[in-house]
Amino acid sequence: MNIIVSGWPGVGQSTLAIILAKTLNYKLLQGSATFRYLGSLINLENTGADRITADELLEPNWGPIFEKYMQWIANNKQHIITETDISGFFTKDNRNVYSVFLQASQEVRKQRLIKDGRPNDVAFIQKRDESLEKTYKNLFNVDFRDINKIQDCYSRPIDNAELSIEQELIIIYTDLKKLNAISDNEYNHLISEAKVEEDFFWENGKQANLDILKQKGNLTLPADIIKDIKQIFPEDIKNLPDQLKAIVDKI
Repeated sequence: MNIIVSGWPGVGQSTLAIILAKTLNYKLLQGSATFRYLGSLINLENTGADRITADELLEPNWGPIFEKYMQWIANNKQHIITETDISGFFTKDNRNVYSVFLQASQEVRKQRLIKDGRPNDVAFIQKRDESLEKTYKNLFNVDFRDINKIQDCYSRPIDNAELSIEQELIIIYTDLKKLNAISDNEYNHLISEAKVEEDFFWENGKQANLDILKQKGNLTLPADIIKDIKQIFPEDIKNLPDQLKAIVDKI
């Protein structure tokens, strides 16, 4: 079983993916971190207007290759959690994949961005929603703002506007138990620890959880993801625009 965690900007998808990888002992592969890493190599900040500029530059060129890689992972690997905006739209009939899509109103997401230490992103959240909606529609014919389409394609759409992390985890653990992806004993342990995991996150932050994953060998770094893509899809890399190809070739 592989798990895909998707969602709208600022909704908490990276937080959920990190905690799930930690508690289920899955390897984490972060799409957002990979795009941010490439953005940093072209001197774009991971916040505000720069984040939108990076999206609009990278998505049309790197996005299709990365999405191709996501589908390869879904079909060829096990016990991987991928955090990515739209991959679940393409795995509806894949029995090897359980997919989650988080959604919440812009106002709720703005408050979460502030709590997450990203106040510069608040003013740009609507523009980023619109930019990504347009990009994904043009590239993949996917409207990732379409609630009905999300419900049709994802195993578990979750409006988490009024949910705690603990409640999100319980929903997902219960689904995984029904799918026989975890045993009864594992389920009982995970449920009993869900509140502990939420408290640990708020007390210690996202990086502390990532550090634990890294220590266990369960965190795939952005550079390693890009190296893997280069090895699996060399022809696609050759066809990148010169500026982006030059950057990728150096990794």
